[in-house]
Amino acid sequence: MTRWRWVLLLLTAPGAAAEEPKEPAVGWAMAAGLATAILPLAVGGGIVATRFSIDEQHAGILTLSAGLALAPIVSHAVTREWKRAAIWGAVPVVSAIGMAVFLAIAPDVVTALGEREQRIPFAALLILSLFSSAGGLADTFSAGERWRKVHLVPIVSAQGASLAMGGSW
Repeated sequence: MTRWRWVLLLLTAPGAAAEEPKEPAVGWAMAAGLATAILPLAVGGGIVATRFSIDEQHAGILTLSAGLALAPIVSHAVTREWKRAAIWGAVPVVSAIGMAVFLAIAPDVVTALGEREQRIPFAALLILSLFSSAGGLADTFSAGERWRKVHLVPIVSAQGASLAMGGSW
């Protein structure tokens, strides 16, 4: 009989129920990620288009690369998917770092379009940054689906301990 009382106590621990995790705000995550990508893209593109010094154009390219690198990280952070933020943010961040190194090696690639050997890696880094960032943003759309699995939350109180089950299945 005491075993059943213990099971009942575990299942009905009063006042100790933790809040069920809330479904991620996918719309807000997409808005934050897109804003993080589009605003630096517009500002950086504007700087590149209107400035003629190499340093200013490099600042524009690095601004847009940084925005593209941060976009998937921000969108996944809003949905509290920290591992996915690290995974999807890795390639755009590495691409942005590669762009900074490449601009230091070939400074005239933006102003004079450099040589063919310089234009191809420049374009490849820019395209890699753009598409990997877009892929990370697109992955945010399925955050709600990933959340809809069963969640088990441990509950501990002075009266006992239990597990709360939530989510949808």
